[in-house]
Amino acid sequence: MKKVQVGLIGCGAIGARLAQALQTHFSEFARLAYICEHRTDKARDLLKKMHSRAELADFDETIEYSDFLIEAATPDLATNLISKAVPLGKSMLIMSVGGLLAVSPRFFRKYPESSVLCPSGAVVGIDGVLAARESGPLKVKLITRKPPEALEGAPYFKGKKVAGLLKGRSPVCLFRGTAEQAVAGFPKNINVSMILSLAGSGAKKTKVEIWTARGWSRNEHEVQVEGKFGKIECRTSNVPSPDNPKTSYLAVLSAIACLRKYFYSVKIGT
Repeated sequence: MKKVQVGLIGCGAIGARLAQALQTHFSEFARLAYICEHRTDKARDLLKKMHSRAELADFDETIEYSDFLIEAATPDLATNLISKAVPLGKSMLIMSVGGLLAVSPRFFRKYPESSVLCPSGAVVGIDGVLAARESGPLKVKLITRKPPEALEGAPYFKGKKVAGLLKGRSPVCLFRGTAEQAVAGFPKNINVSMILSLAGSGAKKTKVEIWTARGWSRNEHEVQVEGKFGKIECRTSNVPSPDNPKTSYLAVLSAIACLRKYFYSVKIGT
């Protein structure tokens, strides 16, 4: 059986973990063939650690030569990847799901031979939301609670330190708005709002709150959904990734599970 030639775009904390997962869990089906990463020293270090023969390639070469693509970089790169690779019939896994905001659903309908996989990430209940959507319109709300250090550097703060916005140890609501606004203000921190939007009622209608407090150590996501089907309420309390405190460990595991669903014949879940 010919192995799927995989191209990886971005080899930061999540990308590196997925590269290792390809080698450890899915070597029967696929091999990491190309890496696109502007920090070439980081890419070389990863390849050396993995004893991999994957080649370093630029963005367009990675798209052209790969059978399957994994994006683990930024929403802008995800948008660019989708616009170039989908018309070529490529399939891909997108970690920066906020990049789908800039792509019209009509675009995907033009290229049915391509597939775009979006992992559930650091939130549970996505299968239930997808099923609930079949009953009609939904009211969807996400309440996210994160430690201050997990939110530092977000464009929403315009250079201000998160710690300077806190008063004592009491929880503070830093953001209240739509998922579309949340993704714009927190492109690397609130991917769960976008995956919830895609599964439910869209980025303009999904409500989001982001809370923080001194002493918090976990990333928590509370999902509330109402519709004709009934009601969903669930909460995920995530341990931060050992490689990056801004990322939940479950987000990495979710991507690995998504790859397993892609490569294996039996597919569990909605």
